[in-house]
Amino acid sequence: MLIAVSGSTGFIGKELCNHLINSGHEIVAVRQKDLVLPIHEFKEILRETDIFINLAGAPVLKRWTRSYKRKLYSSRIIIVDKVLTAMRLLKDRPRLFISASAIGIYDYINIHTEESKEFAGNFLSELVVGWEKEIMKASDLNNLRVVIFRFGIVLGNSGGAFPSMKLPFRFLLGGRIGSGKQYFSFVHIEDVLRAIMFMIQHPEQQGVFNLVAPEVTTYRQFAKILGKVMHRPSFMVLPSFLIKLRFGKASSLLLNGQNVKPMRLTEAGFEFKFKNIEVALLSLV
Repeated sequence: MLIAVSGSTGFIGKELCNHLINSGHEIVAVRQKDLVLPIHEFKEILRETDIFINLAGAPVLKRWTRSYKRKLYSSRIIIVDKVLTAMRLLKDRPRLFISASAIGIYDYINIHTEESKEFAGNFLSELVVGWEKEIMKASDLNNLRVVIFRFGIVLGNSGGAFPSMKLPFRFLLGGRIGSGKQYFSFVHIEDVLRAIMFMIQHPEQQGVFNLVAPEVTTYRQFAKILGKVMHRPSFMVLPSFLIKLRFGKASSLLLNGQNVKPMRLTEAGFEFKFKNIEVALLSLV
């Protein structure tokens, strides 16, 4: 199949493109320069593609200044709007639209499945609500199946948060962040790729799916097991006030966490290869 991928130069995007090519698919890499093209030019990139996978979005772990909030908004909602506008102009448009989203939509108190409506109500949650609302407009297009993945923290060695998280352990400075009691809903990069392939191969599936490992952990437990598999101590503490000084309100991404379950994926028959944090870290270290 011919598959267009936005965010193809990012951590997940690079891994996915390589995986799709190795699986025999042809890739159209939608780059940042493509996303600013006039709509009549941009739509030609999507012509005759079978699937569009949207992984575009500026990193959220940066200080949320007014200008950066605008960048987060435009890199998600404005881009999805442009993609859908292009699709409406095409007769031979994709039949499947898969888009990234985030578990940051949920609050820090409850246990969440896809049916949960207990959203956080903060900037990130409202951003994700608006993002998904824009994505779901694709459902109005005939013969277009829509899948939204709410990603947890994606663990992999080639990018994302994990290389930075394990670096202090190499210098014997590893440990928990803040109290360490906050939930750590993660997913291994290999399970991300497998879940996307699962959706491609199962045309009966659509809607919102939490993409997190079945067994949630905490930052304290994550640090303890990472120290164990790296044969390094894990007793250090990165104080909350330092994180707040560095990231401002974005520090909530590290100091709070969601307890999320992948109910719909498991009910659909998807089997996670890395079900708990120890199995995931053993494969990465």
